[in-house]
Amino acid sequence: MKTEIEILKPCPLCNSIEKLMLYNEYMPLSKTNLGVIECTNNFCPMIVRAPTIEEAVKKWNERPREDFLIKQIDIEKESHKQTNELYVLALDEIIVLQEQLIEVETMYEKADKHNMGIKDYCETAYDELMDMIYDMKVKIDAIRKKDDERRRKSTYNS
Repeated sequence: MKTEIEILKPCPLCNSIEKLMLYNEYMPLSKTNLGVIECTNNFCPMIVRAPTIEEAVKKWNERPREDFLIKQIDIEKESHKQTNELYVLALDEIIVLQEQLIEVETMYEKADKHNMGIKDYCETAYDELMDMIYDMKVKIDAIRKKDDERRRKSTYNS
């Protein structure tokens, strides 16, 4: 007797889930029952036989390549999340540095010609802030490069 079930993954060939059948099949020559899962979708030849229905379900649902790809996608998502967090931190730091740079530029503009100490401080602070901004941009480029290399490697390894 055939019965429809819903505990199986879709058919690995046609991706149908509505047409899956699970049943026991008696084999007269060996005098044994086999667990059988069959896709009854038109023109789909997929069928799995095993000593028990439980083993047939396990064989049917076993998709090593699909499981591997799902694992790779999860790794990529986590890596992408970490990379994005690094980007955000670096960009936040650049924003803070740029705000400090604006303050230094404002101080420089307000300082009169006679107050050279403040002007010298502003010029030094300006140069240091520009160097820090440059360093942060270099870090962002390094993060992007590392992320691109990792993506290229994972693409070639798949």
